[in-house]
Amino acid sequence: MAMESLFSKPKYHQRSIVETVISVIKRVFGDKNQSRSDKLRNKETKLKNLCYDFYKYAKTFDIEISI
Repeated sequence: MAMESLFSKPKYHQRSIVETVISVIKRVFGDKNQSRSDKLRNKETKLKNLCYDFYKYAKTFDIEISI
């Protein structure tokens, strides 16, 4: 059985989109979490994701924001 038959091309393409989003988040908001505990690290990551959503919305509608 060939490996190609195990993967759906449209579904596998989602991986590159997710990796691109992660790359943008790291580039814009930094690649390190400052928190020490796991609980606060998770919160910080969720906050960065939320900020990315606002960032993407602002860029979509050409709203100027300063970081």
